[in-house]
Amino acid sequence: MTEEIRAEAAASLDELMERHIAAQLATADAVRAWHERRAASEVTSVVYVNGLLGVAQDEEAGSIARRSG
Repeated sequence: MTEEIRAEAAASLDELMERHIAAQLATADAVRAWHERRAASEVTSVVYVNGLLGVAQDEEAGSIARRSG
């Protein structure tokens, strides 16, 4: 019985880690895209900062959702 619980916990942790890594990669891609837009002068500093804030808020919301299940 204990081995089954350990196996389930390990599987759950693996899934959580995979979702976290995917979220971090998506966040990095979004930040990179905003940075490239700013470097190309496609957006103002204010729009750039607001875009990064949106990325951070999306990641925070996703993190809360992942933790709650």
